[in-house]
Amino acid sequence: MKKISIYELNLSTFNNKKGLNKYLSIIEKIEYLKSLNIDILAIDDILLKCYEINRNYEFNDWSNLQDFKKLVELCSANNIKTMPTINIAKLKKSIIAKKHLISIYRNKSSENESNKNDIESYLLTQEFLVPTIENISNLSVFLKEIISFYSVLGIKGFILEDFEFLINKKTNNMKSKFSFLLDIYRIIKHINFSSMVIWKTKQYNDFLNIIDIANQNDLIFFDYIYLTHLSDINLKNSWDWIKFNKLNVKKLFELWKPFCNNEQYILSLSSNYSGWVVNKYGDNLSFYKESAKSLLMFLMLAKNSYSLYNGDELGILGTDSNNIFNLNNINFNEEKRFYQSRNISSQKYIESQIKFNPITLQIEFPWTNNIQNLDFIQPKLRNKINVEQQLTSKDSTFNFYSNLVRILNKSKYSIYFKGFPKVLLCNNLISIEYSTSENKKLLILLNLNSFPIKSYIWNQYLILSSSYTNKYYSSIPEYLSPYECLI
Repeated sequence: MKKISIYELNLSTFNNKKGLNKYLSIIEKIEYLKSLNIDILAIDDILLKCYEINRNYEFNDWSNLQDFKKLVELCSANNIKTMPTINIAKLKKSIIAKKHLISIYRNKSSENESNKNDIESYLLTQEFLVPTIENISNLSVFLKEIISFYSVLGIKGFILEDFEFLINKKTNNMKSKFSFLLDIYRIIKHINFSSMVIWKTKQYNDFLNIIDIANQNDLIFFDYIYLTHLSDINLKNSWDWIKFNKLNVKKLFELWKPFCNNEQYILSLSSNYSGWVVNKYGDNLSFYKESAKSLLMFLMLAKNSYSLYNGDELGILGTDSNNIFNLNNINFNEEKRFYQSRNISSQKYIESQIKFNPITLQIEFPWTNNIQNLDFIQPKLRNKINVEQQLTSKDSTFNFYSNLVRILNKSKYSIYFKGFPKVLLCNNLISIEYSTSENKKLLILLNLNSFPIKSYIWNQYLILSSSYTNKYYSSIPEYLSPYECLI
């Protein structure tokens, strides 16, 4: 199985250029997407977006299928596979949006049909959460419709999420446990055998060692498994956000190690569940560049496939306190008073919201340092962290990311990454070691901490790359500085 890379694209904020619809504005940025050297462009389910944003079902940005198809075809011509993320639990809403969308194109709406659709909407908007015979039967029918709809538009791959309720936890028989997932996989492959099927989940316990189990039982119901559990380690609610002080590297290592040696596992440090990765786990003050680069090294340089949330390649930090009231939290004042009663200051509460509230992901993508659109939250340090600046700066996070991709795929050192690495954690220092048949070794040392750590002193190694881009090395240092990582 090939190691792949995914770019999670927020269609709403990536290029919100005035006068262009969502899809044409992405098409305008195709050169940037090409420069990322990604395999898959992961996007929202446009049908679900139509349902959530446009209840009147009028023609709008999201419903322009001709331009959507243009985007899919252009990406395909540049070896980028466009894949929508389908929420299994919300298939009914996608079906409702599809029916209305088709009726818009066919111009067959009538008052009677409108009344019928109102009744359908009332009956169908309940999510699938209980795997009854009726629900599974309906789910299969709806899924066939959705997959067929996207296949006509040129889509040849699907990311499926919120499906965990379909796993039968009452049995230890593997075929029975995953029978519903197997049915869904077969439905998609029957419609288009070349379609890629990726299951996306943060419930990693359900999938621990699942590839080995599947192989032992001749079960094939996925091409890749996309795990997002690293994006919100111990961050289930606002109370966890407030208690969070710094990244627990030992905990991160424990959750990463079982999945880092297999290309079929796609790992991500960002997701829709919580805020920006550098803002959460890095250092957004003194070492924001170094921490962004070290987290990229951790994510990309083991055997696993990986996913970037758009902006991770720039080291975006999220928003700042000036934008806190744009977070649209209707319980803001009540929550703040509750935490004050627990001796948590307003400032501490606000800081935790800025770091971990998933709404902070809805910032305008910083193409330049100019504030162009006040409809979206503005990113922190936009004057320093924007595409225009990073493309020209030699020590930028983007150029560092590009160099990592080159080392992985297009350099004389790429041969090392064909093997399976040894991964170790020693005194909060993570090491990834590759070996060749000639007993040559490539070593990656990762200090993901905000304090110095004593390193291994192996003078027989030459340093190829460092998260401290402008630092000169004569040998491996005795201590690695905060967020200093070496290849």
